[in-house]
Amino acid sequence: MDDYNDAEQLAGVGGSALRGAGKIANAATRRLREKAIKKAKKESAAAIRKVAHLVKMVIAGLISILGPIGIIVLSFVVIIFMAFGATAGSSSSAGGTGMVGGSQQFTPRLTAPSTSSRYYYSTDNPFYPAYGMPNCTAYAFGRIYELNGSRPNLCTGNAEMWYDYNKSHNYYPYGSTPKLGAVAVWVHPGGGHVAVVEKIENNTVTYSNSAYNGTNFYLNTAPLSDPGNVGATDWTLQGYIYAYTPPISNTSSGIVNNLSAPQFERQFATFFEAKGFNKAMICGMLGNIFRETSYLPSNYFAGYVPDAFGAVGNSGGICMWYGDNCTRFKRDCPNWGVDVTAQFEYLYQTLIKDGQGSYNDKYYYWCTGCLSRMQAVPNTKDGARQAARIFHDYYERSATGSADRMEFAATTWDNLS
Repeated sequence: MDDYNDAEQLAGVGGSALRGAGKIANAATRRLREKAIKKAKKESAAAIRKVAHLVKMVIAGLISILGPIGIIVLSFVVIIFMAFGATAGSSSSAGGTGMVGGSQQFTPRLTAPSTSSRYYYSTDNPFYPAYGMPNCTAYAFGRIYELNGSRPNLCTGNAEMWYDYNKSHNYYPYGSTPKLGAVAVWVHPGGGHVAVVEKIENNTVTYSNSAYNGTNFYLNTAPLSDPGNVGATDWTLQGYIYAYTPPISNTSSGIVNNLSAPQFERQFATFFEAKGFNKAMICGMLGNIFRETSYLPSNYFAGYVPDAFGAVGNSGGICMWYGDNCTRFKRDCPNWGVDVTAQFEYLYQTLIKDGQGSYNDKYYYWCTGCLSRMQAVPNTKDGARQAARIFHDYYERSATGSADRMEFAATTWDNLS
């Protein structure tokens, strides 16, 4: 102990000496900086005087040559030129950013995607583990994923199933008119084909494609008057799935600044960020909500999707609250069917209540420890996965497990980055 005390005293003396040396060094640095600033000011003033003298000489020379009237005319010419230049510069800038009317332009894919793209070449694409590309379904799924920045709710079966699958589930609008980013669906003897609309110009529709056991990526065209006619006589166009979600206006608040993220994710993130939730917590919850509802109003306002394992009318909301929990949800959140923000507030209130109180209390929900556990995860992409698992295990407790929800959370982290 005595040795320790001696060492501590020596350390104290050494620390004092170092602090004293630091003060001397700081004072010297301050004096040098002040001298440098004074010198720079003097040199700047001298340069300004020289420029002013040169300008006076130029003006005097112009007056002697052109006269006062000539100077006035020259001034008007300079003003007009500057105004024209500013207008031209503004127009050029707008074109360079690819913005029209405050929103991003659709960017067509006219070349093959990189093999490092997670949208096409990773387990984020449900077709990749089985066979991946070249394949029309793997490509079309990846292309819509790439356009929207979030996993699409498209059919994961054969191409000829896509149109009817979407129509029966009403996941996306559909019709017979080609639109940018729409998935075109054909049927033919023995199968089908899907492609994505990339360009509509000069009365021509351009599709991007991939072909099973064939070409990895290719483009083909059809006349706008007969958009299904891509040269295959035995193909019949079923229609278009309008799965591409055009970007909405940007917001500058917090983490919500990625135009490729869906509007639902933006609204949710903005709401919970204002409540003090970090990005990992927000993405963790969104990973679960996407698994429950696919962010579709037809699900979170109408109730029941397959993962809820409930009967129609017995589950509802963004978390697919089920049974007695659904009854309390609809009781304590009367605007749930028309206002999704009210559902955000209900979720928040149940989290902070933390299972405390009695069964019939407002905002009572049986989860305990969910919020505190999510608050403890690191604010990283891996933390988003952890938050998704926690929210599942302590709040959702679905029968399907948390694995895919964790990956959805990681994808959402990228969407909101």
